[in-house]
Amino acid sequence: IGAVALPGLDGGVVLRTVCRLYARFSSTESVVTRASKLYARAIDKGVAEAHAINPRHLVMEVRQRPDLTHIDVVSIGAAVDAALELLGRRVRVTHRAIEAGVRYDVYVQSTLTPTVG
Repeated sequence: IGAVALPGLDGGVVLRTVCRLYARFSSTESVVTRASKLYARAIDKGVAEAHAINPRHLVMEVRQRPDLTHIDVVSIGAAVDAALELLGRRVRVTHRAIEAGVRYDVYVQSTLTPTVG
């Protein structure tokens, strides 16, 4: 998704509006799955994979990263939580260590109808 910068427009408002429109057509599962793909593009270490246990319980695992610090683990979880909140999803994200990585459990508490503007 791209946006063109126009004079007088706040980039944050444009991005927020595009995200909210996108959220109307995306399931929470697809957003979490894309988060694992974004991880792979942004960070050249380890492997991130996501899958659904059921529509209200999603899992993302980051493997092959024994070097993750506590702040890394918390930051990734907070980013997933914040991204879903921006897209109108209220979730609870927990994490636990797995061999050479971390597992994030994303529990969908509610889906808010996004409003544009």
